[in-house]
Amino acid sequence: HPNRPSFGYLLHQVTKAWASDRDKIEESCENILRHLLQEALIDSSGELPADILEKSVQGFLQRFDQEYGGFGGRPKFPSPHNLLFLLRRYHKTQETKLLGMVEKTLTAMRMGGIFDHIGYGFHRYSTDREWLLPHFEKMLYDQAMLMMAYTECFQLTKNPFYAQCAEEIGTYVLRDLQSPDGGFYCAEDADSLGDDGKKEEGTFYVWSWQEIHSVLGEEDAQLFCTCYNIEQKGNFLDEATQVYTGGNIPYRTIDLDLLAQKLQIYAEELSARLTFCRMRLFAERGLRHRPLRDEKILADWNGLMISALAQCGAVLENSLFLTAAERAWSWIIRAMVDDNDILYHRFCDGECAIPAFLDDYAMLAHAGLELYFATYNPLYLEQAVSFSDRILQDFAHDQGGFRMTSRHHEALIVETRDAYDGAMPSGNSMAAYTLARLAVLLNRQEYRRASQSVLQAFRETIIRYPQGYSMMLNAYQILHEPMHEVVIAGNSFSTDVVRMLNTVRSTYLPNAIFLMNIGGSLPPLLAHYAMQTALSGKATCYICKDYHCQLPIMDETVLLQTLVSLNETF
Repeated sequence: HPNRPSFGYLLHQVTKAWASDRDKIEESCENILRHLLQEALIDSSGELPADILEKSVQGFLQRFDQEYGGFGGRPKFPSPHNLLFLLRRYHKTQETKLLGMVEKTLTAMRMGGIFDHIGYGFHRYSTDREWLLPHFEKMLYDQAMLMMAYTECFQLTKNPFYAQCAEEIGTYVLRDLQSPDGGFYCAEDADSLGDDGKKEEGTFYVWSWQEIHSVLGEEDAQLFCTCYNIEQKGNFLDEATQVYTGGNIPYRTIDLDLLAQKLQIYAEELSARLTFCRMRLFAERGLRHRPLRDEKILADWNGLMISALAQCGAVLENSLFLTAAERAWSWIIRAMVDDNDILYHRFCDGECAIPAFLDDYAMLAHAGLELYFATYNPLYLEQAVSFSDRILQDFAHDQGGFRMTSRHHEALIVETRDAYDGAMPSGNSMAAYTLARLAVLLNRQEYRRASQSVLQAFRETIIRYPQGYSMMLNAYQILHEPMHEVVIAGNSFSTDVVRMLNTVRSTYLPNAIFLMNIGGSLPPLLAHYAMQTALSGKATCYICKDYHCQLPIMDETVLLQTLVSLNETF
């Protein structure tokens, strides 16, 4: 900029000030440092108030957009961890308005332009209230957290629409974000080159009326344009000029069954025709210049994606997702952990760099636990425990909770701690949540104390704005509300054992942990469940609370009824 001072000029002024006013500069530095240290002090002397969960719920109710779903005005971010919190509160309280907020938001996002209806996956955020005009960047962490939210909503409601949404996200991630080695890339850019050679946001994703008719032909184009709100003038306004651009973002406003009624055709036929149209448009779009892909592989974001694939794969019995999750995990352990068991934050161009932060360890610990629950391979549990122990060893803060950096990083002026759950959950929140679950599973009191210390460390900030700490409050629920342990025992992975396991997995029980005792071969970490064994050689389920079990269950119908009653009484 012609009026901006040059870098050399600034350096000259700094040098001059240091020579002439050094005492004043040093005094300012001391004041700044004192202020930073004071800001870092957090009152961790008490427990959160008993009504903190209700206050958080009320905050979400006040900010909920009744017309379009989501929270607040524009821009509007998915923030799916907030939906995970509300699902858990609905499960506990049975307040239908809480489930209504989640379903309204998940449905509106999937129908809106923030979802890529041609190639699947979600864009980063919506620039408007309506979820129509997105910022077109696609982030790995959004795909992961949204996949979790749709999977859990399917578990709770049994509505196949949410299962379909979760699988569509997974389809996009495995197709476009998975590296040949198995890890997951960061993101796809918002910008791409148009036919005129100019780089603009959204060029890859936007369609003209003429393009769609050229690709699909008159009859199918008319159907597609009707269903996806495609207009000749375009269906969105340019933000700067407020003029229709001629471009269209496919989006829907009407459920498929209602659309079929309106168009007087069978829903199955409509679905098949729209799928055919989508595939042809997808092939045509493949001829365009693709957005650039950020091919860094980050440990924390990969941890979230592995967790989502493992959870979704187990619930939907999708072996492709489970295989992808295991492959990614195996690659990270090989490629991003050195010979001294030091995890690295980033992998790019064949090299690891930057010792891992709290977020990396916390999200990979969570991923290891989800992989264990999905496969019951004890190796994943051992690795989850190893990452968790490293958190306690290297990241514990004197005032409670965990700092962002460890002893393997360069020393900072102030040891920063972050707990706010913004676009994605914080490292402290994920650590508290995973440690709380491990505390129940392993009966490890040091994990419970560590999880509790996080809640105490950020007590004042949580009280001020509880809905900003939704993932951390999920940990609070585990620590302060009844938890159950569900153990399925069998002599082998027989058909009846698998059926019983699928019955358990299909039930939404967020305040429960599930494990298997097959042939008495429990890993040493779970030796306290050794007494829960198969009776008469048949699949047997034990439902326990505080490690005291009810009578064993050997009938799937009785098991389902019992699990439903747990839903009602948790």
